[in-house]
Amino acid sequence: LVSNNEKKFIVEALASSQRLDGRRPYDMRNVYISFGEQLGQVEVQLGETRVMTVVTGNVVAPRPQRPTEGFFQFQTEFSPMACIEFDNDRRTAAQVELGRIVERGLRDSRAIDTEALCILAGEKVWAIRCFIHILDHGGNLIDCCSLATITALLHFRRPDVSVVGDEVTIHTMKDRLPVPLSVHHIPISITFGIFEDGAFIVCDPSYKEEQTMDSRMTMTLNAQEEICAVQKAGGTPLYADRIIECTRIATVKVKELDALIKENLEKDTQRRKDKQPLAKATTPARFIKQENWENIYKKDQEQKPSIIKKEEDVVVKMEAKPVKEVTVEKQVVVPKTETSNKLFSGGASSWDEPVESKKTQEIPTKDVVMNEISDDSEEEETIVLDTSKPKKEEKIVPPT
Repeated sequence: LVSNNEKKFIVEALASSQRLDGRRPYDMRNVYISFGEQLGQVEVQLGETRVMTVVTGNVVAPRPQRPTEGFFQFQTEFSPMACIEFDNDRRTAAQVELGRIVERGLRDSRAIDTEALCILAGEKVWAIRCFIHILDHGGNLIDCCSLATITALLHFRRPDVSVVGDEVTIHTMKDRLPVPLSVHHIPISITFGIFEDGAFIVCDPSYKEEQTMDSRMTMTLNAQEEICAVQKAGGTPLYADRIIECTRIATVKVKELDALIKENLEKDTQRRKDKQPLAKATTPARFIKQENWENIYKKDQEQKPSIIKKEEDVVVKMEAKPVKEVTVEKQVVVPKTETSNKLFSGGASSWDEPVESKKTQEIPTKDVVMNEISDDSEEEETIVLDTSKPKKEEKIVPPT
């Protein structure tokens, strides 16, 4: 999808510390976070990349080997609407790798306390499922999925549970306030693209840069400067000083994203308390700062009465117009004459030929064979006519 000239231009631009979208080598694209009506539904946009994550929880039986631990599962869905490379029938190695990197960064770092998901040891536990939907692929899906998943887990609330003896009662949202998940820390992944055998390294590669780069390195860290996971795809070697440099850059980026997540979560909590409209955008063109959504909502509410009034005026005008009566004239039947067979100046029509002329054109046939065709076939039935002359009967002369 990227031509050789474009790849060459990208590498030459990196030599002068320039990128196609105007960023510097270690700059990230703008991040926008929006929340849905349901708790645990989050949509994150990283540049032109959009990912929506939905978190759900169900009560199931635990594993016999770990009776006091709940389940923590991931499912990634790649839609062909997001990118032409995606296919619903089969998954590539890169798509499988994406889900495993996000899962490894959360599960292996013990970000979620699975023992806190236990309701009744050996009988009932919570199963937390994360459904990651790829909406638009504009490059660096790993970071966008990681950011959307951890934000959805922090935004999710499970129903409160009370246990009396062996009886388990799951309370509704109206009876008791829902309970957040036990999240120890917030791991966030930062991806670097490596070009020209490590000569150039960029942060947050775009789609065209991903098609051009030699290898990729993803580092998962938290705000406490702890490394949770490191994954490198590709055979390009890197020196230790270059890896340390990427770690320091990723630490700064993770702290900024951590503060952004907490700020948006606090705003959404306050919005739900005040019962304000949702501050979300569904298209990149509508993605603006969250503070401006209140002004947009007020303008829409002010314009609603004028729009309704215009519609009512149009209906009144339509009802006031007089309805014209439509009169249907009687049809005149023209008797069939000799001249009615003539079509314009084309002469006599072949549709009204006398019966006698049809008899003269018939071909003497002996056998008629019908080809049987199934109903699903679009072909028509064919008739094969045997026009060969009948053979004369040969007389057998007895020997004398």
